[in-house]
Amino acid sequence: MEIVRESGKIILKNSDGIVEEYNFKDNIDLKKLVELLLGDNLTHTFTLKDKLDDKTTEEENLVSVIKDLIDDYNSKVTEYGEFIAEEKAV
Repeated sequence: MEIVRESGKIILKNSDGIVEEYNFKDNIDLKKLVELLLGDNLTHTFTLKDKLDDKTTEEENLVSVIKDLIDDYNSKVTEYGEFIAEEKAV
């Protein structure tokens, strides 16, 4: 995944296309990002490439929240993988 600025909007993209667009004039709920992560069913981890230059405080906060969500999801993927490995070993 990557986060970029295009035409004044902050856009979160993955290999399939645009995940979500963010505009600070509108409510930001991260719904589509959360749906993407939940829909993945703990099958693989995600990385976020921050391609925003000269970020405002709001943009820094948004990127931080998105990174935190992805990092938390990735830790759950790891925990789930370890659980499955332990169950197979029993």
